[in-house]
Amino acid sequence: MVFTFTKARPYAFFYEEAHLVLWQFDRDGRRDLYVLHEGVDGGASVLEYPGETFTERVLAEVGDVFFVSVHEEDEVAEAALGAFFEHRGRRYGAYYDRKAETNPMIWFFRMEGEPGEVAVEPLNDQEHREISEVFVKRYGHLLDIRQEGSEMEKQEE
Repeated sequence: MVFTFTKARPYAFFYEEAHLVLWQFDRDGRRDLYVLHEGVDGGASVLEYPGETFTERVLAEVGDVFFVSVHEEDEVAEAALGAFFEHRGRRYGAYYDRKAETNPMIWFFRMEGEPGEVAVEPLNDQEHREISEVFVKRYGHLLDIRQEGSEMEKQEE
């Protein structure tokens, strides 16, 4: 069986170690959250409802900042959350360009505030380097990404 929602868009992302899919419905802005279990050897992926408590917790933490506009020079990119994770007691988000078909640009932001009042803050250069390394180390093998010029890349050579 294959199901398609014609008036909804899926957005896969990581919430710490959980691989999730947020379905955003066009008509009323409804958001449904599912755990994504990848199919083995190209098999069908499985969506599992994680329960109301987990869904409410995740959406309270990232729902208001799941989509952001990233302003760079003369362009504005519409970005979606690709990963939400903690490092050294701080929360971070990795965002990707929603309109990119392949190799999307990734931006990193620090998440400040309490659930329901979260703000996305830019990183300084040092923090950006550190967080991009953490992101690649944590999710790189799942996403087949590599950070150009990183210490990790130099160690693999």
